[in-house]
Amino acid sequence: WSGDYTFDTNVELAISSLNSLGLFSHFERIFSRLEEYFPDFEENAMKYYGARGYLVPAHASTTAKHVHWNKEWPLVFWFSGAGWLAHFYQEYYDYTQDGVFLENKAIPFYEKTILFFEDIIEIEDGQGRIRPSYSAENGMGDNATMDVAVLKEVIHNLIQAYQLLE
Repeated sequence: WSGDYTFDTNVELAISSLNSLGLFSHFERIFSRLEEYFPDFEENAMKYYGARGYLVPAHASTTAKHVHWNKEWPLVFWFSGAGWLAHFYQEYYDYTQDGVFLENKAIPFYEKTILFFEDIIEIEDGQGRIRPSYSAENGMGDNATMDVAVLKEVIHNLIQAYQLLE
C-alpha cells in the first residue's frame, strides 16, 4: 500500500498464515524490522500523548514516525497497532515454543504495549476509558472495540508468559 508498511490491516493480513504454514524463518525479518522501528514507536507515544510505551502508526516506511493522519482519517487516535502486532509475537511463540524468544522479544513488546495504554486510560468512578479512541468502522468515541480487545489479549498473553517463565 503506497510502498509502505500499513499496520492497520495490510501487514497483519499478509503475515497471518505464516505460522500455520510453518514459515517461521520469515518472522525473523519481520521482528527485526519492527525492532528498527521501536525508537519511533516510543517517540510517537511521548510526543503525541506524553506516554511511555509504543504507539504504532497506521503507516511506516523508512520511518515509523506517526505522520499519516488528517481530519478525514484521524489515525493518530488509532491505538491498536502495537496490540495487533503483539498477537503475532504470541502466535509465533505458540507455534515454536521458543522460550528465549518469549522472554527476550515477546515479553518486552507486550510490556511496552501495555505501558502506553496504562498512561492514556482515564479512570472515572472506577471505570476505565480509552478516550479518545478511534474505530475505522465507526469513527471517534470512547473504548473502540479493537482497542479493548487488543489490550485484553496483550494483558492475557503477558500474564501467561510470566507464569510460563516463573
